[in-house]
Amino acid sequence: MATPTDLTVWSRVRPLLPYVMTTVLFAAGVFAVNKLLAPVGLVQVMRQVRGTPGDIIALALLCVAGAYAALIGYDWSTLRHIGKSRPGDGRSGAVSHLFCAWPVGL
Repeated sequence: MATPTDLTVWSRVRPLLPYVMTTVLFAAGVFAVNKLLAPVGLVQVMRQVRGTPGDIIALALLCVAGAYAALIGYDWSTLRHIGKSRPGDGRSGAVSHLFCAWPVGL
C-alpha cells in the first residue's frame, strides 16, 4: 500500500517528467547528429553546394514552397471541416506554426 509520503513525492515528480523527457530526447538527438556528422567537414559541404547546378537548387526550393503550401492547405481544410477559425491574426497564425511543425514532421 502506498504511503502518503510516496504520493507526495510522486505528485511533485510527475509534473516534471515531460520536461525531463524532452531534455533527455533532445540531448540524445544532439549526440546522434554530432556522431553522424563528425566525419563531414564544412569545406566538403560547401564544395558540394557550389557544385550543385542552379536549376536543381531552384527545383528544391520550389518543392519546399509547395510542401509548405500543402501543409497550410491541410490546416485550412481541417479547420474549415471542424468549424474553427485560424489561430492568430489571419494567415500569420496558420503559417507561423508550420515553421515549427515542419522540422518536427521530418
